Amino acid sequence: MWRGSIIDKIMEIEIMPLIKEKKDIDFEQVTTNAVELAKRQFKFSEQKLYRIKENSESKVGNDYCILDIHEANVPYTEEQLQNVYDSVKQIIIGIPEIKMPNGETVLTFLKKASFIVPNLRGWSFEFENIRISPQIDLFMFVENKAVVLDWKVSESAVSDYSRQLVMGGITVMDTYRKKSEAGTGKRLTFSDIRLLEVNLFKKSAVEHSFNKEVVNECVDYIYLNSEDIELLTEGKSFDQLNIEDFPITDKEGTCFFCKFRPLCAHILTNKNQYHEETYYNSFQAEQPA
Repeated sequence: MWRGSIIDKIMEIEIMPLIKEKKDIDFEQVTTNAVELAKRQFKFSEQKLYRIKENSESKVGNDYCILDIHEANVPYTEEQLQNVYDSVKQIIIGIPEIKMPNGETVLTFLKKASFIVPNLRGWSFEFENIRISPQIDLFMFVENKAVVLDWKVSESAVSDYSRQLVMGGITVMDTYRKKSEAGTGKRLTFSDIRLLEVNLFKKSAVEHSFNKEVVNECVDYIYLNSEDIELLTEGKSFDQLNIEDFPITDKEGTCFFCKFRPLCAHILTNKNQYHEETYYNSFQAEQPA
């Protein structure tokens, strides 16, 4: 996950600005900058500077980082750390080799863009009192088509990110519908929007379908999941919920990828009791001398 966030940040602050300005990219230099950024982030996390109240992400900037190996005292080896740095290098250096489904390179495709916004946030769509605000890695217009592009660095052969991209497509369509109604933009149809998934690790690019059928399926999925949450919580606020009322997952993968794994383990081993100072001190006590 950390490797992915480093790549996303480098795409946003280094590579995409150069493409937007139609400048050549020195990928060797970008690679060096990426590893230096990773090392600064590691040092920031290692020193637990994120615990200083004044050190918010907005104030610190790109060096801000919290790694579970520091916050939750998760064991790691220097070899694992070096593997992250080496993998970041390999991924960035390999970007020029990635090709679109039609055979042209991804870089050639990106350079055709007439409008580029990396890391687009703030756009959302709403239905049935549910608001969805997806993060769009890259939004642009290429050959009069609105393109929603998602960078991935996943090694999995079975991961499916199409629904995530469809949510981005719905958001773009709804945003431009509002622009059209306000007289500030053109209304977009399904055929005006392209969804692209570029896996920088696998050096592959896939285009996902965007039509009425996939949108309806995605909306149904969102609604059913929100309904599940509503049924589970019975409309209660967080403060009104009791953890003992909920079953523990029997799926190992759910726990493995959950960001709250250390907190959950702490609560379970302390008979569902939580105290901020005790939780914090438990990590301090686990730190090696």
